[in-house]
Amino acid sequence: FGEGVVLVPVMVLGIAISMIVCAFLTRSIISRIMSPINDVETSLVSMKDGDYTIEIPAHKYDELNGFIYVFNKMRESITENIRSLEREQELGSFIIENMNEGVVLFSSDMNVIKTNSAGLSFLGSSADNIANKSIHHIVHNSRVLTAAEEAVKNKTSANFDMTSGSRIFAVMIKPVSIGISTDKTIANGGLMVFIDVTEKRMSEKMRQEFFSNAGHELKTPLTAIIGFAELFENGLVPSEKSDDYMSKIVYEAKRMSAIISDILEISTLESSQLAEDESECDMLAIANSVAESLFPLAAQKNV
Repeated sequence: FGEGVVLVPVMVLGIAISMIVCAFLTRSIISRIMSPINDVETSLVSMKDGDYTIEIPAHKYDELNGFIYVFNKMRESITENIRSLEREQELGSFIIENMNEGVVLFSSDMNVIKTNSAGLSFLGSSADNIANKSIHHIVHNSRVLTAAEEAVKNKTSANFDMTSGSRIFAVMIKPVSIGISTDKTIANGGLMVFIDVTEKRMSEKMRQEFFSNAGHELKTPLTAIIGFAELFENGLVPSEKSDDYMSKIVYEAKRMSAIISDILEISTLESSQLAEDESECDMLAIANSVAESLFPLAAQKNV
């Protein structure tokens, strides 16, 4: 009985030691098992902060290596996708920023979301004082404001010219879908594009004026030629006036030729290209035709 009493404390001590050892071993094993999971958590936190470089090393437990491998592959895929999106965003921003056309993106509540340098120049503002401001405080053209309001309210587009100082701008305003808002609905807005068309419009105006004037200029010599020709046809030209009338016909014909040459030259300059079509031709026939048409002038020049 006495030995039994002695053994009880020894057994209790042994059990206590065993429990402590088991607890230590269990904690050590759990710590090793949880190590890759903790690494995953650390990596996820880093990814949230924008750092995608943390790779989880292989674990000595093969059962966990599959999980680690999949996570690392997923991290690499996410990293590559994000970098690709960042490159596309940078490229898009570079293109828009270097466009000659002014671009202004605004929300449905008429606040400016984004613009490029050309847009800022057109609006007469800087990036610091335009962000999140209402376009009503920046744009002072009633037609532009009305078109912008119609774009966000009625989803209608508008195209028109407007004058700002000495410049003429082609204005295009259209509704756009910006993205998903906080309540999971499509956020709508509008897009303004301003294109400086001053030189183009001035060129068009000058061309219209030229051809209008050219039409009048052609009408005058043509009327004179027809008049003198009818006199000859009806035998109403006195013999002493015959050479004089014929000289006038030649003079007016030369005027017409000069005007037509100017028109053709302007047309060639506007097209900015030369005809490059190739075809077979009879050079002798062309030469004879040209020589025949130029015979009066050649004879005059003793050629």
